[in-house]
Amino acid sequence: MVCAIFYSSLFLPILVFAWRRVPLVSPYGMFLAFQGLYNLVPWYASSLFPGLFSVDPEVISTQLVLSSTANLAFAAAVALLYRKVEFGAREIVAPVIGRRYLRWSIPLFLITAVLCHYYGWHTFAAIGSADETTAATSLTAYAKHACVATYLYAIYRFGIGRTTWLLFFAIMVIMMIDGGRTAFFPVIVVTLMLWQARRHVSILKIALVFLVAVVLLQVIRGIVVGNTGIDLVAGPLFTEGYMGSFSSRQSIIAIQNMSEPPYQFGIGSLETWSKSIYPRTPGEFAPLGGYYFIAEAVAHFGYFGPALFAFIFGCVLSYSEQWKRRYALLYLAFTVTIGILFVKAPLLVESKLFLAQLLCLLLLDAMHRYRKVVQWSTARILAQPPN
Repeated sequence: MVCAIFYSSLFLPILVFAWRRVPLVSPYGMFLAFQGLYNLVPWYASSLFPGLFSVDPEVISTQLVLSSTANLAFAAAVALLYRKVEFGAREIVAPVIGRRYLRWSIPLFLITAVLCHYYGWHTFAAIGSADETTAATSLTAYAKHACVATYLYAIYRFGIGRTTWLLFFAIMVIMMIDGGRTAFFPVIVVTLMLWQARRHVSILKIALVFLVAVVLLQVIRGIVVGNTGIDLVAGPLFTEGYMGSFSSRQSIIAIQNMSEPPYQFGIGSLETWSKSIYPRTPGEFAPLGGYYFIAEAVAHFGYFGPALFAFIFGCVLSYSEQWKRRYALLYLAFTVTIGILFVKAPLLVESKLFLAQLLCLLLLDAMHRYRKVVQWSTARILAQPPN
């Protein structure tokens, strides 16, 4: 019954998307996709293999109900505020400029590839823990974000063409070396979203490419963690859906077992919440991370939180459409971080990623504008007659 309610709550936003002409390959579709992954996988795991997974059916049911209210609130926000906006016309750039940009990008991508080889996500998977506090791992993380920003700025300057596709495949190579997915999955979504919008590619081709990309992501992670056979695809997906939703289930358990849960009401972080509820949670809080949306929402406003958070997110996401014309860099930085990773990562982490991407994009834009100013000034000086 509860599972049927959740399925129905997914169907309503899809109807809204069809009415408002919202593409599924977008942050809106990714919100529903992650909702399905982190709710349905634990539900079916506990139902089909009750002896293997120690999950309280009441906790799973509560999570499904909370996520259902979030889906309905998200659909309401999109229905009320979404207005389709196309990207503004981009400047015509000579092919030689694109080739120069590629040459400038090569050293950054090569350095990042080397760093990922020695300090990428696969090194954490190999030892079974993630110590991301060292200088080398921090530098590797920033290098990956810089590569993503370089690619996004290429989209902004050159559109979807030869230059951007070459950078896209370079990012995919880095992803295969690194073994991680969080920094690269949004790149795939944004690329396909803009490819469809600007080149009017058929939805079937977009869906096929997206499916291949997702399978590739799963296979890469499966190889890194040592899976074989069908587990190369199913193993990482199942682990992400089941283990990644620990934080939400632990938060629900804490609320069920505490007479006065220490709600934060918009103040404090998820880390603060985890420390305050730790005595009431089974095991370490969110051992593998993944699905922080419900945990963070209930940490602040209890069972009312998921609907509130989802409605606000839907409003912000719909409003961000207006940035496409005048603030394209802001839109790209927001979409590739908070827009797509809202369900998956803590808001504080998403905000840091957003600021890092935005600063990188603004730096690249400032370098471009400074170069144009220097060229203009030089041309003016050379054009002046000698005294």
